[in-house]
Amino acid sequence: SNTLTTVGQPLVPSFWTAAEFGSPLPVELLYFDVQPKGHDVLSTWSTATELNNDFFTVERSADAESFSPIGDVDGAGDSQTILRYSFTDEEPLSGLSYYRLRQTDFDGTETRSAIVPVWFETPGNELVVYPNPCNAEISIAGALAGEQAFVLDATGRVVMDLGVLVSGNVHVSALPSGSYSLRMMNASGSRTTCFMKH
Repeated sequence: SNTLTTVGQPLVPSFWTAAEFGSPLPVELLYFDVQPKGHDVLSTWSTATELNNDFFTVERSADAESFSPIGDVDGAGDSQTILRYSFTDEEPLSGLSYYRLRQTDFDGTETRSAIVPVWFETPGNELVVYPNPCNAEISIAGALAGEQAFVLDATGRVVMDLGVLVSGNVHVSALPSGSYSLRMMNASGSRTTCFMKH
């Protein structure tokens, strides 16, 4: 899904990462933003000017290194008007993923935006620990209100009693390297997910 609308006010400076082009740049990008929206992830961006702009491609990655295209949005060709675009990722990756915007001219020349990280929590409050494996700290997504949190070692012994989480970040630097489980418990039962500590 994609849309194109025109707007009338200036926004923030361009931040294309490619620098091999002379002046003027084919497209002056004002911003590229990515946010979860319900069951989807919405990418929005705006251009101040466009010159020979054929189309945009939204790319996604699970590791910020290997990107795959997930959709194209037609460019305006030539424009001196601020234009706003959007693209909806209807099948986003669960957890942490990365998005970037690729712009292609009519002659095939390409530029790419900066990379934008996004955390998408799957519906149903799936319990997730990241990064996994971890070093000094873990972040916990999907915790429910009132749940008690515990970290267990590979033998099932409780090595950290976190109580009710005030924030989603937990320092685990004191734990030896190995395999651990995070257990969340409330009156309805318990949920467990595993993580590795380097």
